[in-house]
Amino acid sequence: MVANLLRILAEDEPHLLVKEAMNKDFVTVLPSEMLESAFQRLQTCERRSLLVVEDGKVLGILTMETLGEFLVLQPVLKAKANQKVAA
Repeated sequence: MVANLLRILAEDEPHLLVKEAMNKDFVTVLPSEMLESAFQRLQTCERRSLLVVEDGKVLGILTMETLGEFLVLQPVLKAKANQKVAA
């Protein structure tokens, strides 16, 4: 993807369209897939993100960064939910 962008910028064309630089080859996951499976796919697919797709609609993007943030926050969210149940 970076190579495509560098090639396009090297052409020094000021009026190029986004569609000429965008990546059209995405790896997708379903929102119902387990995070472990998505994590393994991120590690092996040579992409930095996975499109979350259901019924032909893009619902979101999963990246290593967002997955890491979720895993870090998950214990905090569980602790808060347990506090509400105990109250």
